[in-house]
Amino acid sequence: MSFASTIARSGLGLRAATRAVDRRRHRRVPLAMGARLLVQGEEAPCRTLDLSCGGALVEVLDWPPIGDPVVLYARDIGRVAGEVVRHVPERGVGMRFEIGPYKRERLAEILTLKANPQAQAAPEIDSARRAAPRFTGDGQTAVVELDDGRTLRCEILDFSLFGVAVRSQGLRPPLGANVKIGATRGRVARFFEGGFAVDFGPRPAVVAAPLD
Repeated sequence: MSFASTIARSGLGLRAATRAVDRRRHRRVPLAMGARLLVQGEEAPCRTLDLSCGGALVEVLDWPPIGDPVVLYARDIGRVAGEVVRHVPERGVGMRFEIGPYKRERLAEILTLKANPQAQAAPEIDSARRAAPRFTGDGQTAVVELDDGRTLRCEILDFSLFGVAVRSQGLRPPLGANVKIGATRGRVARFFEGGFAVDFGPRPAVVAAPLD
């Protein structure tokens, strides 16, 4: 009998089965750092004990009830909304993140660096990138121009001094392509579901390939 059918027959249902699969898919990284937890409009100091792309274990004085919506604020990961899904005796509360694919990818990058600090080729640059404040696009749009003159109108998801993430309505330049957003030049650094990210900086010699 399959895992899904076993769960369904036990009465937990499809939603519980999906959560179980998610827990197996997201690797947890032990990471203790000071943070704040917003519960019912009030902030409380807290500390993360571990993190994954799907959730966190948080140590906090007053435990919110299971099912309560909460928001976690931490310097390295920013603002992350979620829901309390369990209480862990003598440890804290487990929260499940409710985030989109772009935020999930950003979180995966941060956790990878935290788990493998030796992978950072230039620590001083990486530190500056992570310390730079990021701002949400609030629905703003921008024209992304390729070297060959083609343009894409995209929605800005967020941006900082070091780069920008945009939603591209299915079309996107190839990885490594040189692009211009407004008066700022950069390079397509990565893809995520629904869009792509551009790193600002020196322009490598890359010839743009056809749009996907």
